Parts: sequence; structure tokens; C-alpha cells
Amino acid sequence: MKRFIKSTGKTQKSTRFYITSLPCDAKKIADAVRSHWKIENNLHWHLDVSFGEDKSRKKT
Repeated sequence: MKRFIKSTGKTQKSTRFYITSLPCDAKKIADAVRSHWKIENNLHWHLDVSFGEDKSRKKT
């Protein structure tokens, strides 16, 4: 995975490992991973919007 960090102007690369019983088909595995994170991100968005979760964090 690669991501660009605006605040530092740097690109960060990381490797993720998954254990699965799916056949060795890169597209199917990528679709399953994206599907999982889509659900996860929607839940976090709901917490942020409905409950103001991000606003409650302490600033140091």
C-alpha cells in the first residue's frame, strides 16, 4: 500500500499480509479486502458524524 502524507510531503509504503481460504486469485482477494474496509470506514464515519467522536479527542 502506498499513501502520500500532505503534512510531510512524503510517500509512505507498507505491506499487508492476510490469511484467507479464498483461491489464489488476486482480484477476488483484493475485492474481499476492499469490501471489508468499506464497511469499516462507513462505521467510523457514522461514529464521527453521529456521536462527534473526533471532536472528543484530547489535544496535546
